[in-house]
Parts: sequence; structure tokens; C-alpha cells
Amino acid sequence: MRKMIIPVITLTVALIASGCASGDNANESAISSEDQKTVTEQTEEETGEGTMNLPNPWSEYVSLDEANQSAGINFMLPDEYKTDGNVYRAISGNMVEILVPTGDNVIYIRASAATDEDITGDYNNYDYSVDEHIRNVNVSIRGSEMSSIHGASWSDDNLSYSVSFESEATHEDAVDLIASIIIENTEAY
Repeated sequence: MRKMIIPVITLTVALIASGCASGDNANESAISSEDQKTVTEQTEEETGEGTMNLPNPWSEYVSLDEANQSAGINFMLPDEYKTDGNVYRAISGNMVEILVPTGDNVIYIRASAATDEDITGDYNNYDYSVDEHIRNVNVSIRGSEMSSIHGASWSDDNLSYSVSFESEATHEDAVDLIASIIIENTEAY
């Protein structure tokens, strides 16, 4: 008999607790999503917990000239990569990024006044990583393998540069792009 008292008491307490939650107050327990958002915001303000939303540092521009002006640099894009679909962005006083759509791929080209830095924003480890001399400039190239390049970075006396590919590029296509950027920007200074 004693062994049955504890389970009966536990069951009774559980039933009472669930009855209180689902009784006449059931409509009061249904909180609208707006009310829930307000409660969450108040709780986060009170406790200091929750997520912090950082502002997007990129601003879009109509032209590369405007993006360069914002970033405070003079990056030149080779003519063969100037398309109507390009997106020009900049972080004020820091960096230019150009998104170049190329059919089934998007190329991200960056330039920054912060020399000797990897500005790709890609911090993955790749199976294929090599330093290669292209047009007398040391370029770090990364990818899954030599035929699947994800990105590259390099610097000269004026700027740091990077190219990244949304879908992998061939080694030949990556080197051609890098060489044309180096040529265009060597002549710019």
C-alpha cells in the first residue's frame, strides 16, 4: 500500500498542474507573436542577453568610381570584367568589392588600402594551396584541387587584392583574371 501512495500523489500533482494550465485561463496563455516579441525584447533589455545585430558595413554604388571614392582607393577593373550586371560595393574608408556575374558563376573581386592582408573573407582550409608568381607578384591561390580554385589573394605596394568564386573556377581562368587585375592596377599607379 505504501508503495502505491507515492505514484498516486505524483499523478495527482501532475493532473492538478495540467488542469490549472488548461482551465479557463487557456485563452490567456495564448500569447500573440507580437506580444511574445515584446516580452522577449523586454527580457533581453533587462538581462542584457540575446543577439546583437551588427549593421551591414557595405554600401552599394552605381559605379566603381563612386565605390573607390567611398573606400578612398583607386582600384581599376579590367575592361573584360565590366558588365551591366556588376554590383559595386564599398566599406567607407576601407575596401571596394565588385560582384561580377559570369553566366553560371559570380566572381567577387576586392581591393583594400590595408596592404599585406588576406581580404577574401574566406577562412576555410583547402586541400590545394599554393603561392604562385603571376606577373612578378606573389599570389596565394586556394581551392579543392588545382582544377577547382575557390579564391586568391595578393598585395602590391598600394593595395591588397582578392578574388573569390561562388562556384569553383579553373586554375587557368583564375590566373587569367588575376593577371588582368595586376596589369590594370600596375598601370594605374
